[in-house]
Amino acid sequence: MKIDEQINTYCPKCKKHTKHKVKKASKGKASSLSWGQRQYTRVKEGHGSKRRGEKSIMKVSKGGNLQLTCSECGKKHLKAYDRTKKEPELTSK
Repeated sequence: MKIDEQINTYCPKCKKHTKHKVKKASKGKASSLSWGQRQYTRVKEGHGSKRRGEKSIMKVSKGGNLQLTCSECGKKHLKAYDRTKKEPELTSK
């Protein structure tokens, strides 16, 4: 799946179509003191055998997000893409 490095799309802040820089969005570092992370680590601890988080089946493909940055106002927003066999590849014109 090939995506241009700059695309013309709708900006919710400017409320019009503008040029946007495209970047693959990546997950940030999880906060170890947040309630959800504390629960996850507590549940993950087990006594041998299989515990939570160990999956034996790998999915063939997965979806993700693209981070779009407006060239006029600089506002960033995400655009989701569905499951694809190939990872999105950013190309310049």
